[in-house]
Amino acid sequence: MSMRRPIDLVLTQDFDEDRESLWQSLTDSTTLADWLMPNTFRPVVGAAFELRAGPEDTDCGGTVRCRVLTLEPPHLMVWSWMEEGVGSPTAVSFTLTERGTGCRLAIRHRGLASAPEEESFRQGWQEKCAAFARRVGSKGDDHARSA
Repeated sequence: MSMRRPIDLVLTQDFDEDRESLWQSLTDSTTLADWLMPNTFRPVVGAAFELRAGPEDTDCGGTVRCRVLTLEPPHLMVWSWMEEGVGSPTAVSFTLTERGTGCRLAIRHRGLASAPEEESFRQGWQEKCAAFARRVGSKGDDHARSA
C-alpha cells in the first residue's frame, strides 16, 4: 500500500434553497440514498451506520462504516468514515452557511490516506456533490480544493 499522508479535501456548492431544506436533504435516510448511497443512517450523535456502494459507485470498495460524531442542526454534521479495504478512518463534515437568499454547502473530507485513496475520495465526492445538486437544485457555483 502507498504511504499515507494527511488529506483535506473541500468541495463547496451554492444553492438557492434555504438551509433547513438542504439540512433535510442531508439528514433524511431516503433522500441521502438518492444522492449518496443506500444507508442505515439515523441523525443521532453516536449512531453507527453503513453506506452501501452500488454498481455505479466505482470509486468505493463496497461498504462504508460511519458514525455520527457531531450534529448541530441545521448547519453542521460530522461523520467518521471507514471504507472497506482502507487503512484508517477519516472524517467527513457537512457545513451549511446562509448566503443571501440561498445557502452554501461545504463537504470536507480529512484524515490520512494514500495518494490513490485521496484521488478516489476527490472523484467520489465530486460525483456525489453533482448528484446532490441535481437532487435539490443549485446555482451552479461549485468549487473543489485541497487545503
